[in-house]
Amino acid sequence: MGAYDLFSNNAQTSVAASKTAVAAGTEETWTVGSSSGFPAASDAATPPTQFRIVDVADTSEIILVTDVSGTTWTVIRGAEDTTPVAHTGGFTITHIVTAGWLNRVEDRIPFYNVKGYGVVGDGTTDDAAALQDVIDMANAAGGGVVFLPPSDYKVTTTITVPSGVRLSGAGQLSSILGPTGSDFLPLLVLAGNDAHLEHLRIVGHASHTNTVCVQLGGLEEGSGVYERMRLTGVRIEGGSHYAVEAYGYDVFKDFAMVDCEITDSPTGVFFAATPSGGSQGLVFSRNTFRDLQNATPLGDGYVRALYLQGSDSDTTFQRVVISGNVFDELDDTIIPIQVNGANEVTITGNVLGAGSSKGISVGQCKRVAITGNSIYSQHSYAIELRGGNTFTITGNVVDLCDMFLKSTNASLATTDVTIANNTVTNTGFGYATGNAIVVNNGAARWHITGNLFRDSKSAGVDGVIQVGTSGGSDPGTDVTITGNVYHAVAATADVNFVTNFCGNRIRVSDNTVIIARNVSSSLNNFSAIYFGAASVLTHVRVDDNHLQMAGTLTATELHGIDDGGASSYSSTGWSVRRNTITGFNRGISFQNNTSATFTLQGNDTGVGNTSADQINGATRISGNI
Repeated sequence: MGAYDLFSNNAQTSVAASKTAVAAGTEETWTVGSSSGFPAASDAATPPTQFRIVDVADTSEIILVTDVSGTTWTVIRGAEDTTPVAHTGGFTITHIVTAGWLNRVEDRIPFYNVKGYGVVGDGTTDDAAALQDVIDMANAAGGGVVFLPPSDYKVTTTITVPSGVRLSGAGQLSSILGPTGSDFLPLLVLAGNDAHLEHLRIVGHASHTNTVCVQLGGLEEGSGVYERMRLTGVRIEGGSHYAVEAYGYDVFKDFAMVDCEITDSPTGVFFAATPSGGSQGLVFSRNTFRDLQNATPLGDGYVRALYLQGSDSDTTFQRVVISGNVFDELDDTIIPIQVNGANEVTITGNVLGAGSSKGISVGQCKRVAITGNSIYSQHSYAIELRGGNTFTITGNVVDLCDMFLKSTNASLATTDVTIANNTVTNTGFGYATGNAIVVNNGAARWHITGNLFRDSKSAGVDGVIQVGTSGGSDPGTDVTITGNVYHAVAATADVNFVTNFCGNRIRVSDNTVIIARNVSSSLNNFSAIYFGAASVLTHVRVDDNHLQMAGTLTATELHGIDDGGASSYSSTGWSVRRNTITGFNRGISFQNNTSATFTLQGNDTGVGNTSADQINGATRISGNI
């Protein structure tokens, strides 16, 4: 018997030593940085097991790995008629599938057509027992494909798909239909490694009150570990509980849900928190969540379309990818994406459509990238951060949401946040009139740079970007707001771009603000850059901004930069330098804050403003126009 080829999950590692070009078929011993994620290849096994790798920088040579012992590997150079090449020290290798491997896999996978084993498929006969018999037969033989040709298959009891079995159909033409009833009933349970559902339609009966269409893992407490489960091309509709539920006592590794659709259901996908943690390598890609209706809200009154319910105090999930999904026509109390307690999360290229509540909600996570998503008409936040660190939020397009982004957990700080190159339009219109971005709740090291904002609407003297909270509590620390553009055209759009209520080490630099709307009534304490009444505002830099009032201004109170007129600031270490301000009532107004100490240098406010600057408290004034 030949060796079995193995494949897991495109694992990668590095090889420190360089390798020369040798004759094809040469056996070598390699030391790698880590064997984590690779199969346990062994020549000593019966039968032997092996897998294939390539150098990421030069994929022309395929290398066969025949034995893994810790970080020591035995390899055969130049596999599958390839020519060995030289590899530089420190090169990265990745696990691959080749056409030859796929051919051998397909040649040896048993195939079972259920119509040949007593399954009727007429939509009325109960096929549960017969279908389970075929699945168990495939499992006993070591696994295989159990195929459901086009038909309707009624089931009244749970169908369990064990290790190594792929329950496969002909897409929407192969339907598994659930029964009526009220008892807890999972229609399909994936209960083993390499258990797959693919190209099926699963329908929960509308008259059943507690149906889980697809259950992942065991149905009893026990903390099982399940690897490489797959849902591919599955349509789930009409359930009465979760469409897909991962049991809370189990650990899931290298799970994938791809090209699936959940529709006409009260909820979507739910991964419960595993007490011991450890679930990792979860992929949700190119799925559609549509027409979800809030029938079974959780304790906070929300339903989630895609929910990983990790703990707020630990990291339950590792390596999560949520990409290319569509969420549309959701009930207005449904959150499209919520992830709690995760490490290394990528949320990219998703479309979050109209009708839902919060858009993307991430809590107590670290190393999170939220990139390239399209989010519109969310009633609360496009993106909610509820504690954690190291967030990268870039290249998203946000329109007609109440707010773009806010840190909402008062007990868990959100730190090390980069918000860059996003396009944010029409926030606050028609909803609760909130800011586009709020930096608060222990926020530290937020970097807001290179974004385009247009027509934000907020309440009172709030602005497009708010730092700290009114009254001087909850300061932001180490906040940079640089290189952004704000264009206010709508009649009720914000004239405040940045409102600083309180904070330490705040930099507002190189921004362009154009107020193109008309302002006919006085807006006391309003300005493009505004410092509200606060207890602490220290080490503030306002440099190199271009502020322009371009609409018709007939009001008597609208300033370029304004300190809010407070007299009790602790406001040391300020600098206001090289700003260009035109078209306002006053360019710069620090009129009542006698305790302020700051440097005013190189500003141009001499053209187009109707009144002269008012300055109190500056310790150094030079070079202003």
